[in-house]
Amino acid sequence: MDLSAYGFENGLISDDLNILVHAIDLEEQSSIFQTLGEVDSEALLSSSYVNYGKGNYLVFRNNGFVLDVNSDNIAAGFNENFHSGFQKNISLLKNKYLIDEGQKDFAYRKYMPDLIKKEMNLTDEEYVKLYDEISKKSLPELAKTHPETAEKLREIIKNIKDGKYEDSKIYNEFLVTHPKIQAVFNWGNAEIPDFLLTFASEHNLPVICFDM
Repeated sequence: MDLSAYGFENGLISDDLNILVHAIDLEEQSSIFQTLGEVDSEALLSSSYVNYGKGNYLVFRNNGFVLDVNSDNIAAGFNENFHSGFQKNISLLKNKYLIDEGQKDFAYRKYMPDLIKKEMNLTDEEYVKLYDEISKKSLPELAKTHPETAEKLREIIKNIKDGKYEDSKIYNEFLVTHPKIQAVFNWGNAEIPDFLLTFASEHNLPVICFDM
């Protein structure tokens, strides 16, 4: 399906729809998220990764926001959650997630680079060079400038081991700052809270429903 007719980027097909979402079920959570996203804060906000092509919509709650996050504002991501509760910040990211008790090659830090280097048979130096060339580019953009790389990245995304939704504890998590809310999402045919419908109406945002 070509999604450009629905307001997405030209050339974006449904199987390449990879988005970050923040799941909420209370109006208070919505207000806090909006506030923290606007201020210059060291707080990191939780989001989850959704890949339409894989049917991977399983996030912490059934409703919430679809986010637009600048690449520089995605601090970390993993195929499971960080088990960090509400106290997420830049200091915790550096001291706990990226370097845990002196382990410089901690899993959070090298997860995605290792997948890319293995799939594309790259050295560390070649990976750094490639990253500089492709960072901040979407898959449709890469398909034009780096078609082989775009195809490899599609394969990597397709084969990422999904975090399993189990007792509301194990699911993928990305830590972000300054997210821009692009849409309201819903999955599993759950009832959409009135405050989210009102928010979407007042800000002229679409509501995207992922049918299970």
